Amino acid sequence: MDRQLTPRGAQRRQQIITFATARFAANGYHPTSVDEIVGGLGVGKGVFYWYFSSKDELFSEILRTAQRSLRTAQNDAIRSVSDPVRRIELGIRASLEWSERNRDVYTLFQFASTDDRFAHLVSRGEEIAVRNAMHHVNEAISLGQVKDTDPEVVAHAILGVTTHLAREFIHKRGRPASEVADSTVAFVLDGILAGTSNNASLIPNPDVKPGDNPDVNPDVSPEWSVQPGEHPAQVADRLPDALLIFDEGEPHVPLATGAEPHARRHRHICLTNQQ
Repeated sequence: MDRQLTPRGAQRRQQIITFATARFAANGYHPTSVDEIVGGLGVGKGVFYWYFSSKDELFSEILRTAQRSLRTAQNDAIRSVSDPVRRIELGIRASLEWSERNRDVYTLFQFASTDDRFAHLVSRGEEIAVRNAMHHVNEAISLGQVKDTDPEVVAHAILGVTTHLAREFIHKRGRPASEVADSTVAFVLDGILAGTSNNASLIPNPDVKPGDNPDVNPDVSPEWSVQPGEHPAQVADRLPDALLIFDEGEPHVPLATGAEPHARRHRHICLTNQQ
């Protein structure tokens, strides 16, 4: 519903959006009624229907507002940055930090993606995100910074990895966004940068805590390692209890060869399923 709003009207409309976002996230979309929303705000139904024609329209506007907010956060993070790879990194970090700050909205997007009334809005937001990422990827490829591959595939991969790690580690496990961002950036850049080898190892280690620099067992079975020429993402699904470790600047050496782990410099312990 498009109306010319005064500053006070715009403020009231935003109050409805903010309050409804919290109620929808806490109680679910279907159980939350317009009566509950206006009652919680202390206004009449006439006020609600001045701004929104229905609960569906309100929910749709919550999603659109959130998508604009996320794009603003991303654009603010990369403004005045000339290096496209740096923009990719800062975009990932901004996305994860935004997700951490907007937990209620994240919950609503999870519901919206499964509901026919709202799924198209989620898909539209993803299309815009992929298109924006492709711009930076294409520029990085033209500069020889990123491997010469399909930029749309790379953009979808960046979005997929970022979204999944946000869901699993920020929203399910409560990890800080800064920690998850470090891991996400390391994983993504290791996969896409030109001149890098796929030198990550996925190894089960239930005793490792986040941030540790563990003594890795050099005799671990090769099935738990990323094999030469194999990208880490290809084995992630079969290693649900894995610890992801990136080695700095070295060709991949399967752990089963008995290579001395102390001789390898671990730049970052990414994410482990250890609670």
